[in-house]
This record gives sequence, C-alpha cells and structure tokens, in this order.
Amino acid sequence: MTGILSDGRWIKKMPSPYSKSQVLKWLACIDYDVTPSVEASVVNDTFPANLDNLTIIQRLHLLGIKFENTQMHYSPEHTMDVEAQPVFQRLVMDRKGSYCFGKTGLLSGMLRGLGYRVLPVQGRVNQNYMKLGVPPDFTPTTHMVLLVQPISNSNTTYMVDVGFGGSCPVRPMLLTEGDPVMGTTPTEKHRLRKGSLPDSCLDDPVQSVWKLECLHTKEGNGTAMADESQWKWLYAFDEVERFAQDVVCSSHWVATYGRGTIFADNVLCIKHYWLDEEQLTKPNEQRWIGSLSLMGKIIRRHSGPRGEVVKELKSEEERVEAIKEYFGVDVGSVNIQYIQGRTAALGH
Repeated sequence: MTGILSDGRWIKKMPSPYSKSQVLKWLACIDYDVTPSVEASVVNDTFPANLDNLTIIQRLHLLGIKFENTQMHYSPEHTMDVEAQPVFQRLVMDRKGSYCFGKTGLLSGMLRGLGYRVLPVQGRVNQNYMKLGVPPDFTPTTHMVLLVQPISNSNTTYMVDVGFGGSCPVRPMLLTEGDPVMGTTPTEKHRLRKGSLPDSCLDDPVQSVWKLECLHTKEGNGTAMADESQWKWLYAFDEVERFAQDVVCSSHWVATYGRGTIFADNVLCIKHYWLDEEQLTKPNEQRWIGSLSLMGKIIRRHSGPRGEVVKELKSEEERVEAIKEYFGVDVGSVNIQYIQGRTAALGH
C-alpha cells in the first residue's frame, strides 16, 4: 500500500503541551477564522481534524509565523528557543519567528491540541542542494518535519513541513512516491522518493529514507518537468519518532556548534505572503505564495520564477532596522553588540 508508514503503523493521539486558550491564540495569530463555533470545537475537543483543515492550517502557519534565526546572533546566549512555552511566547505572543525546530515544534503541539495524530521526525539537509550534478553533502539531523494521519479511522499518512525556508512545501504531501505536488506557484514542484543515504553501510531495504526533491521551472516550460537532472534533493528524513529532548539537542548543535553552516554564517529571515491581491478571492489552498527573504546583507523578493534585490544592507544598524521594517521582528539596536566578532556580522 502507498501513503502509509512502514509496516502499516498507526500514530496515536497524544496530549498537547498547549492549553485550549493557547491553541485559540495561535489560531488567531495565523489568521484562522476563529468563529464562535470554531472556538467551541477547540474547547470541547470536537475540532474537525481532517485533511482539508490540515492544508489550511499548514499554509496559514507558513505565512503567519516567520522563519528567522536572529535570536542566535543578537542575544548573549546565542541559542534559539525551541521548548514549547518559550516558543509560544516568542512566536505567538511576541510575533517573532524561529527556524524549523521552533516553527515546526509549535505546529506539532498545536495540531495535537486540535486532535490530530502527529509523529515528529527529523531529517538531514543536503548542503549541496543548490548545486546540480554535485554529490549530496548531508548535515546531522538538523531538520524537523511532521508525519500526520489526518483521516479518521485511517493510517493514511502525510508529510507536513513549515520550516525549510524559501523552498518549503506549502501543503501536506501524501507519504508515497508519486506525482509532483505544486509548491508556492505552478512553477515550483515537490515530490517524495525513497532512497538511501550515500554513505550508509546498510543495505537499502534497511536504511531507506524519504527524499524530498524540488523542481523550479520557468513559467510555461512544461518540457523541464521530464528532465530528471533538474530535480534538487533538499533533504532526507526517516520515520523514527523524535521527542522534545531530541529537538533541544539538535537545535543546540545548530545554534552553538554548527560552524560553517548556513545558520552560523548568516542572519536569515523569510516572510511568506499571498502573492497577488486577486488571489485573496480564491480558497486558501489555491492561492499562490510569494516570499521576502534576508540572507546576510541582501533582501530579495521572490515571486514564482522571478526574483529581485530589494535592498543591500551595509551595517548592522541598517540591518536591524530592515529586519523590523520588512519582517516585523524587533531585534533591538542594543543587541547589536552580541553579533560583533561573529562570522555573520556585517563587515566581519
């Protein structure tokens, strides 16, 4: 059978670390339509935890919660909040952001609070995914995704990711090797395939992993879909359950040890948004998505196959102001002192 975990396993409902009140505040934060009936369903544990709502929630969470790592650069501790309550305070109450462990960890707890059956797993990012034709180079387990069984009385399983930055899937993906799924616009596709890590000493059937691949095409260029060489292997993940302490350990490595990684060497911010005003008249799942990104000193706007430089930043003072203006994250100029001397500092 396709679309199920190995050996047909079922995911159990588990308690959420968040209260009903916190779940409702998060739903409001991501602009979910919290009507009186929705509020009552959350309080009474009757929320329709189905695939349609999972799709809506994934996309709203992607847009409503920013992707950013400013905390690891502009704080004296140089760490990131990834535990449940600090994440809720930072992302929901303070309206700041996080990277995959914070964004996806928050979603995991909230989905459980709505009655979804959720399995958190981790993956290894291919650091060479932008380099076509180059062998993959994998990180430790520094990425987090969710496996969700959203259909009542069924073990049909979907992969949900809200924390892979600009190339993140934007809708649940059936856990099977199959047809590509549309990304932010029709010019972006994602697909899942089974494979193995190149350096594994185990046979494929034992050490098989799921591969998430992405393809960007020029608008109207349908022939590119048949060119296998253009697909990028973004990351690999397994079906091994990860717990809160695993996430804390992995995040600690990324924030404090991962020298030479994209997070250690760069200040990153990404904000997604509905691409065009006319798209707002369409159902959530049909709208196209654009993004604004900061990597290092360059702010770019991305719209389907098109990209443009919005601003080039020359100093830390200018970058902190831009992070607040463009991404809504108030780093605070007093905290510039903590990035001085780090690889990510402007002028380093």
